[in-house]
Amino acid sequence: MAETIDQYEVAAGERLLDALALAITDGREASRGSVYLFGYVIEMVLKAAFFRVHGAQPAHPVRLAAIGAAVGKKNLGAGDGHNLGLLRDALIAERSRAQLDLPAVVRGELDRRVDRARATWSVDMRYDGSPLPRGVMAAMFEDASWMFAQRFVLAQ
Repeated sequence: MAETIDQYEVAAGERLLDALALAITDGREASRGSVYLFGYVIEMVLKAAFFRVHGAQPAHPVRLAAIGAAVGKKNLGAGDGHNLGLLRDALIAERSRAQLDLPAVVRGELDRRVDRARATWSVDMRYDGSPLPRGVMAAMFEDASWMFAQRFVLAQ
């Protein structure tokens, strides 16, 4: 199924609410399910922002190859479409190409939050049942919430 900006944006909002609900009802300090969903929110925000800056129409299918092209990667690997660092780098490269540099404060926060999320999150978390370190869920909540709140700034 082809993906669209509209789908990314709707998914980001819905998964943020799902992650919050799971974090509250799970009752654990570090709900792996909520952390996974918070990371997914970050992924969706980065993809939607990239494709908006790239000039894609919100309801039209997007091609993930454009993300690879933005960072000089001819072929994306299986996990590259979920790589938060690559998605952030593609967004920054595309914004630079369009002469839309982010304010330094926003760029610094974007880098800090994506780097922190990358240290914890991966799509493989879906299959891992090991406990998470203390504070991870709160950090991922903060990072996903910040990304969602900044989605329009990142995409303009």
